[in-house]
Amino acid sequence: PHFYIALTKAKSIPGDKIVAGPAYIVLEDVPLPIGIPFGFFPSTRTSQSGVLIPTYGEEERRGFYLRDGGFYFSLSDYFDLAVTGDIYTNGTWGVRTRSNYKVNYKFNGSFGLNYMENVVGEKGLENYSKSRDVAIRWTHAQAQQANPNQSFRASVDFTTSSYDQNISHNINNVLRSTKRSSVSYSRMFPNAPFNLSASMSATQNSQTKL
Repeated sequence: PHFYIALTKAKSIPGDKIVAGPAYIVLEDVPLPIGIPFGFFPSTRTSQSGVLIPTYGEEERRGFYLRDGGFYFSLSDYFDLAVTGDIYTNGTWGVRTRSNYKVNYKFNGSFGLNYMENVVGEKGLENYSKSRDVAIRWTHAQAQQANPNQSFRASVDFTTSSYDQNISHNINNVLRSTKRSSVSYSRMFPNAPFNLSASMSATQNSQTKL
């Protein structure tokens, strides 16, 4: 690497921690006068499950909220799972699930499923409305060294037409009207006069709902 922390004295406990005395930063092999009197660096190889603290705030349409609170599950070295939820004082609520997975030199990806019941206005008034929004997102990539003769990829972004307008907190997603999803598979047959390629794709327009 082009930079590192040089430890003048340290004790390493494998799988636990590294305790160091005075240390300084080295950039492109040049020691810098930036240092620390001592250091404590966790050195565990396992991830931990735990609570995800929600953020809080207020929206004009839906009132006060607690958002993105839940639990993170470290299920194994190959995949994890996060389950979070939102709740608003006007009755809006939702649940999100997201899982990342990876097997070195074989494949990696992520999968997410979101569900939201969105409430607008006060019940009993003319402006009251209630809608359900769903989002499914999946990405998958196969490592080339897993099978040089075969490839499988997926990029799926499917949502209900009003999802971004009701749920997203990213202005770029709100303004985006078109979503594209694709899944592709290809296979080469060595010493054969043919190859195989197949793909599926879908395009959504949130304005026309097509």
